[in-house]
Amino acid sequence: MQNMNDIKLPEKYDSNFQKTEEWQKDPNKWNNPRTVYLASADAWLGMEYFLNKHNIMQCENYYSVVGGMSGLNLLPYLNKLKKIIFYDANAYAMRIIRLHIELIRISNNIDDYISNIYQRQFLTSKINIENQQEFLQSEKDIKILNFLKTNLTPYSYETYMFYYEPYMTNLNKPLYYGPTIHCTRLVPYLKSYTVTDQMVNPFTPTDDNKNAFFVGQGWLKDNETYLKVKKHFLTTPIECYIGNIEDITHVEPNSGIYGSNIWSTHPNYSGWKKIINKFLWFVGYDDNKKSVEVEYYDNGYEGHVNYNLLFGKNDGNVHGTCCQAIDYNINLNSNRFLEVIEPHVTDGMNYGFRFYRGQVKIKTSDYLNTPIKDENIIAVHILLGQGVKVDTWYNICKKAVNESKRYVIIFEHRKECKDWPEWDVNPNHLIPHKELDEKIFSLDYRWKKFGCANIKGNINDVRNIMYFLDKNQ
Repeated sequence: MQNMNDIKLPEKYDSNFQKTEEWQKDPNKWNNPRTVYLASADAWLGMEYFLNKHNIMQCENYYSVVGGMSGLNLLPYLNKLKKIIFYDANAYAMRIIRLHIELIRISNNIDDYISNIYQRQFLTSKINIENQQEFLQSEKDIKILNFLKTNLTPYSYETYMFYYEPYMTNLNKPLYYGPTIHCTRLVPYLKSYTVTDQMVNPFTPTDDNKNAFFVGQGWLKDNETYLKVKKHFLTTPIECYIGNIEDITHVEPNSGIYGSNIWSTHPNYSGWKKIINKFLWFVGYDDNKKSVEVEYYDNGYEGHVNYNLLFGKNDGNVHGTCCQAIDYNINLNSNRFLEVIEPHVTDGMNYGFRFYRGQVKIKTSDYLNTPIKDENIIAVHILLGQGVKVDTWYNICKKAVNESKRYVIIFEHRKECKDWPEWDVNPNHLIPHKELDEKIFSLDYRWKKFGCANIKGNINDVRNIMYFLDKNQ
């Protein structure tokens, strides 16, 4: 981790800080010891919807804004990480994440982690979302503070004593002018009822100006998710970058990023557009909209298409351009391949890559019910266009990725293509290009993506997309 011992805390905090006009006019006002988050202040329900809906796309390097540590919610789902990079424009946020990395490393489970923060014995088995009073009114245990003093580094112990200790004497009493303007009450769990639940309003501090750890949700859903984060913090190299994400000059390859609310569609928040090309995907809130929601993007979504290669000629041979994409990667005449296809409305089971001698056909229903052990190459050939339901298609793709010993080929139609003959494919059966990318790349991060021309040979209006995976790369 980057050496941050030069980030000094003030000897005490000024209770008039929130009221000063000078601070509110300061362009660097957020790089301040008084503007950190002690836990999450994001609208949790949006993140919950996101985690329930999406399979997180794998990446080798994970960038996360520190903010309220909401980026930790993605960590249990990232199992191929080589590096974690925390960034934040506020240098003092780095003290907070450094403290929590140490707390997680020395805490065996969720109960230990929350107990160590609150200096009270915490039991997840007693969680009652509607009423936290029993825990909040319980007595402090001096042994826990002694444990922290012994097991945290002096730097992180100082951080804890400045930011967290002031809340611990009486957890029920709001601390209006405490160490940070973003928190008057620090609670272990909270129920969010709408995606617009804003827990922080630093300019009008009230009893509802909460930071919460959301125990029982996200990365603190259970000990399994907690221990996955702990394993990352024990085994994955961690770096810290102080500054705005768009100012980073070098982004590691195969990277994903969490950005909280810095990805706003508000015109004043356009800096992220300078760097998005360098990432496989990013996750963030768009709080410029009336309903705060989690947005998921990757650099293959419509309007920002990123193909490895484009194939096409003005000969109207759509299958020919698909074959070019295949031949660029592997010879299917000299290699057996299992092709999962749905009978075509006119060609029946002859439909598919019958041009190649290696073809072995199997119906979608048969494939789903057949364990596959010895296939080096599995091809999934344009199922959505033939009316296969999206969930069934996705399960087939997932099965192919898991069972193929070496190569996976997935062909699908691009819904947005403007060159669809009425007799061929019903675009209503297809899913948007952005969603297609999202689902495929959620299975693995190493896909090569190829675009194939439409019937008129217009390579700028891609008709078929091929995703090619070499599991050995």
